[in-house]
Amino acid sequence: MKLRVVRWSAALGIDFHIALTLLLRGWTIAAGLIMLLVIPLTLTEHQQGYYFTFSSLLGLQIFFELGLNQVITQLVSKELSLLDSSADETIHLDRLRSILRLLKRWYAGAALLFFVTSFGAGTFIFEGSGTLPLREWIGPWAALTAVTAINLFYSPMLAVAEGCGKVGEVARLRLIQSIIGLSLTWAGLLLGLGLWAIPFSALTGNICTNIWLLWADHGLARFKINGTIAADRVIDWRHEVFPFQWRVAVSWISGYLIYQLFTPFVFVNLGPVPAGQLGMSIAIFLAVQSIGVSWISARLPPMSRLIALGDRVELNRLFRTTLTGAFSLTVAGCVGVIMMVAILDFLDAGLADRLADLPTMVTIALATAGNMLVFGLAAYMRAHGEEPMLPPSVTAGVLTLVGAYIGSFYGMLPTMLVSLTVTLVVSMPWAYYLFRHYWKRT
Repeated sequence: MKLRVVRWSAALGIDFHIALTLLLRGWTIAAGLIMLLVIPLTLTEHQQGYYFTFSSLLGLQIFFELGLNQVITQLVSKELSLLDSSADETIHLDRLRSILRLLKRWYAGAALLFFVTSFGAGTFIFEGSGTLPLREWIGPWAALTAVTAINLFYSPMLAVAEGCGKVGEVARLRLIQSIIGLSLTWAGLLLGLGLWAIPFSALTGNICTNIWLLWADHGLARFKINGTIAADRVIDWRHEVFPFQWRVAVSWISGYLIYQLFTPFVFVNLGPVPAGQLGMSIAIFLAVQSIGVSWISARLPPMSRLIALGDRVELNRLFRTTLTGAFSLTVAGCVGVIMMVAILDFLDAGLADRLADLPTMVTIALATAGNMLVFGLAAYMRAHGEEPMLPPSVTAGVLTLVGAYIGSFYGMLPTMLVSLTVTLVVSMPWAYYLFRHYWKRT
C-alpha cells in the first residue's frame, strides 16, 4: 500500500514540499468551516460582530508588508542558485546577508506601525459604534494586535527559509501552529472565554515560530551578519526589489479592498449585529471559493510547464477542464449554502439569525461565482509569468471601496450589490478581454 502511494505521488509530481502545502491548504479550509460552526454556539450576536471585524482589520497588515515577503522568497532563491555556481561565493553570501538586514529594518518599523494603526483604528471603530462595554473587548483587541504585529515581524524569516528551499518545512510549521492554535481557540470559546479566546491562535504562531527559528534546520544560520557589508554587495532595494514589489503590493491591497472592507463599514454604519451576520456569510462563501481556488492553484505548475514547452493545445485543454471543474464545484457549493439558508429560514432555526438575509446571501453567492471565473482567467494569464490583471484589480478595488462605504449606510444588501456589480460589470469583462489575447497565442 505504501509503495502504491509513493508511485501515485511520483506520477502526480507530489513531493514532500507540495504534499505539506496541500495538507496545510486542506486543513485551513476544514478549520475555517469548524470555526463557522463554533462561533454561533459560543459567542453572542454582538460578540460575533466584533470577531469578524477583528479579522477584517487585521488584514491591514497588507499595507505594511507591501508584498515584500513574496518578492524576497524569489530573490533569495535566485541568489542561492548563483551562490552554488559562483567561484566567489562571498559576493552572494553578502548579498543574502544584506537582504536579512533590509528585512529586519523594514519589518521592525512595519510591525510597530501596524500595531499602532490597527489598534488605533479598531479602538476608534469599536468605541464609537460598538455595543459591548470597553472592558469586554479592549483587552482581547490589544492582545490580538500585539501578537499579530510580532508575527508580522517574524514573517520575513519564514519567507527567506522558503527561498532556501524549506517550503515543506515552513508549511509543516504553519500546519502545526494552526492545529495547536485553533484547537486552543476552540477550547477557549467552548469554555466561555469569549473574545479572549481569539488571540490564542496568533499567540501560538508566535511561540511556534520562535521555537522553530531557534532550533530547526532552516538554513538561516549561514547568513548571520558579522561586521559591515561592502556597498557594492548590498541589495539595491530601489532597482532590485521595488520594481517587483509594487506590483504585488498593489494587487494584494486591491484584494483587501474587494474582500475585507464590507464588515468594518457595516459595523460602523449599522452596528455589530449586522456586521457579524455579514461577516459570517462572507466567510462561508470564501470557504466555498477557496476550494475552487485550491483546485486551480494545484494546476498552475503543470500549466507553466506546458507554456515553457510551447504545447498550447494541451495547455488549453488542461485549463478548460480545470476551470470547468473548479467553477462547477464553486457553484454547487454556493447552491448548497443557499439551500441550507432557505431551509433554516423555513424552519425558523436560531442559526439563521446569525447569517445575512436570503437576498443578501444570494447576492454574495453570485459574486463568489463571478470572482471564481475571474480568478481562473487571471491564473491562466499569470502562468505565463505576467501580471496583466493589475489595472482591473486596482479599478475594482477603488470602486468597491467607494461603493461599499456608501452602500453600508443603507443595509447589507446594497453593500453586497456593490460587490456583485463591480464583478459583473468591471472585473469579468476586463479579465475576459485580456484573457483572449493569451488564449489565442501560438
